[in-house]
Order: sequence, then structure tokens, then C-alpha cells
Amino acid sequence: MPTLDLKIERLERLVGKQLDIKELEYDLQWISLDLEDVNEEEQKIKVEYNPNRPDFSSPEGIARALKGYYELDLGLPQYKIIQGSMTMTSEPSVKKVRPYIVCGVIRDID
Repeated sequence: MPTLDLKIERLERLVGKQLDIKELEYDLQWISLDLEDVNEEEQKIKVEYNPNRPDFSSPEGIARALKGYYELDLGLPQYKIIQGSMTMTSEPSVKKVRPYIVCGVIRDID
């Protein structure tokens, strides 16, 4: 299974809360992450995640899950959607292979 190294300082910044490594060890299991290694000296942890959870492949995705677990930020994020000036055109011959195409431009997401 894939693993991810996380710096506690970065995770704290993303979650918006001071995190204790011992508590974090316990809390991670409740969001379906397995703790592989703890380096208290360097303030790092290594977690293993299920490949069917691509949102856990980044510190931002794990922080989002922890925010929900800690009840700091509940529900789906709401993003402002505005009509842009860009267009996307597909060749008519592609319709047989891909009858539907979706695209978007994402900017200024933190």
C-alpha cells in the first residue's frame, strides 16, 4: 500500500490546530490511516493509506479529513464558480469514443 511522509508542523498549519504526536497516532486510525513510523525528533510521521482513497495521497487531503474528525470544518467545501472566457472544443469524431467531456480551470485554491 502507498505511504506518505508528513511533517507535523505542516499538518498543524493545514488543520489549523496544534497536534500532539501521541494523540495523532490514535486519531489517524479513525480516518482509516495506518501509522507506519513516528520520528518524534524530526517531528515527522509516515502513514499508509488505501489506494482507493486518492485524497489521502497529499497532506492537504489528510488535513481535510482531520478537520472533519476534529469537527473544525464539516461538510463539503463550497467553491465560487464563475463563467470564464476559456473554451474547450472536441473533434466530432471523438464522440463515438467519449460521448461526454468535462473540463474546468481551478485557480487560487489553498
